[in-house]
Amino acid sequence: MRGRGRDGAGVSARRRIAVHWHAADRGRDRSRYMVSFYEPLWRALGLEVVHRFGPDAAVTADLALLHVDLSVVPPEYLALARAYPRLLNGAVADIRKSAVSRLLVGPSDPVAGPVIVKTDLNSGGAPERQRGVGARRWRWPWSRRPDAYRVFGSLAQVPRRLRRDPGRVVERFVPEREGALYAVRVWHFLGDRGSCRRLLGPDPILRAGSQARAQDVEVPEDLRAARAALGFDYGKFDFVVHGGAAFLLDANKTPGAPPGLPLTPERRARWEARAAGILAFFG
Repeated sequence: MRGRGRDGAGVSARRRIAVHWHAADRGRDRSRYMVSFYEPLWRALGLEVVHRFGPDAAVTADLALLHVDLSVVPPEYLALARAYPRLLNGAVADIRKSAVSRLLVGPSDPVAGPVIVKTDLNSGGAPERQRGVGARRWRWPWSRRPDAYRVFGSLAQVPRRLRRDPGRVVERFVPEREGALYAVRVWHFLGDRGSCRRLLGPDPILRAGSQARAQDVEVPEDLRAARAALGFDYGKFDFVVHGGAAFLLDANKTPGAPPGLPLTPERRARWEARAAGILAFFG
């Protein structure tokens, strides 16, 4: 069936994509999201792109992308799957670290070696606060950044209040190393297209822009299996390879791009290749 909406109930729209945002995103700057970079590339492929806000804004379209920037997607947005032939990421309801991590350490778990403390919500709960969804205002003693991470030498060194705070998680710290450098791998994907980069830098908490160098790498099969299990059609995974196994660190269904990122020919080629992954969903 085709989606039905206020602007054309029962009328088929040919090769049309509806991007569904949280209602609070109406009028908000959305240019830093990766989907904003893909939109002109989709249009160049002959596709029409429309943006909708809120769970009651379904329109006639061949395909929809659920782009609600919250760690837990409200059920009324997931229900949009009934309005479209295909809702990308419609099966991704919860991307909290407590839901996706294989490295979690409980308050009383016996664990040897270093651990890392993180906020359970993505981006320190900033998307929830921006949209008035009730995220807690965390106060971190070592940083003013609500999304700050910190590595401790052992679980015993983590303050008890942090170990028992439901807004935070403790994970085993399993770094990927190359000599004195730390590495993290970043996999952007859309459908059957994607690109994966291995970033290296001196900081164990490696962030975009702080890397010393980067290289293209293949995606391990266990990460592909994790993506399938989590139901992702579109997004970004941050992960490491440690002891021969891949460990997912962060799953993002609404990936962004750093502001001011130069559009080099190499970067544009990667984006164009990934953007074309949308075509596979039209059947």
